[in-house]
Amino acid sequence: MAHSSNHHRQHYFAPGAIEHHVFSRAHQRRALVRWLKRAGLVMACVLWFLAVFTAVASPAHAQTAPHPLAPTTVGLHLGSHHFGDKAQQWNNANHGVYARWENGLTLGTLRNSLYRQSTYVAWTWERPVHERLSVAITAGVTSGYDRLVQDNFTGTPGKGEHTDVRCNAEGQCRTVLLRPVLLPLIAPSVALHITPQLSARVSFIPKTGTDADHALHLSAEWRF
Repeated sequence: MAHSSNHHRQHYFAPGAIEHHVFSRAHQRRALVRWLKRAGLVMACVLWFLAVFTAVASPAHAQTAPHPLAPTTVGLHLGSHHFGDKAQQWNNANHGVYARWENGLTLGTLRNSLYRQSTYVAWTWERPVHERLSVAITAGVTSGYDRLVQDNFTGTPGKGEHTDVRCNAEGQCRTVLLRPVLLPLIAPSVALHITPQLSARVSFIPKTGTDADHALHLSAEWRF
């Protein structure tokens, strides 16, 4: 993100839209609080995964059945490669964590393409196609995105809504009204099983609108 002397930074509020965000001190404080909350959530997830891994990997546990509430697979979101003319606009450092249970339930969080934190709930169906290869599809919903409610907004935001200031390349700014929205998540993937426990997974993330771009996403998994 490039910063200019008038405290504008390049920010992509909607897929494909190159705009600028005007930051006030109050907005910076709110952004810091949101970042701290997200960082705390990610840290809690990592500590929980480490606790589960330690319990499962212990010799005493190896002789007993896994706990039904414990995930059978944990993973790390590593990064993405976006395609299209606007590929350089997106955040490719989509770091995060996720867990998958034996029945396919998948929960995760990551920094999305819009530089926001996304949390998703999904279901994964996986089938082996070779000793070291398997294919899967993950379907669910994800947070971290907004829907434009009204342009040139001058009123008071309603419950669950918020405003932002958007400026185009010519420096013309307006206030818009936004509402958080859940987007569908559909991601087919291929996993290379390096060992019986360790796998590298490449997922195809299809674009969700005409202004979005397709992406390939890399993650690493450990199966207990």
